[in-house]
Amino acid sequence: MTLSRVDAMMLKPRRDSFAYFAEHTDFGNMWCYSDGLKLYVRRTHAGYQDIRGDFQIANVSARKPGTGAFTAFLQRWRPKYRFYVENVCTDRFAAYLTRAGFECVDTRNRCYLDKQVPDV
Repeated sequence: MTLSRVDAMMLKPRRDSFAYFAEHTDFGNMWCYSDGLKLYVRRTHAGYQDIRGDFQIANVSARKPGTGAFTAFLQRWRPKYRFYVENVCTDRFAAYLTRAGFECVDTRNRCYLDKQVPDV
């Protein structure tokens, strides 16, 4: 393998990464992987249940919960995108989202919308 091919491989996001999903608009939803996280993410379509985020996170699981993987994900992507997290199952994760600046917009289904508007 040549050095330029190695460089190109390092610069391109993996096909199963959130970066790849965010850049390729031909995907409506996808299982994504990001540094210790597995996420099922959907694109939010205009007018869909009055959701104002760019992406809906329908499922998130951490390889090692409580180690900051989701925090690192948000720090990387929140400046560019707004997220809607649906069906939060644990009180601990719900409390974290509230501390992180998300607002509970559906108490019955425990769904949270990012109050932070992206810089873009």
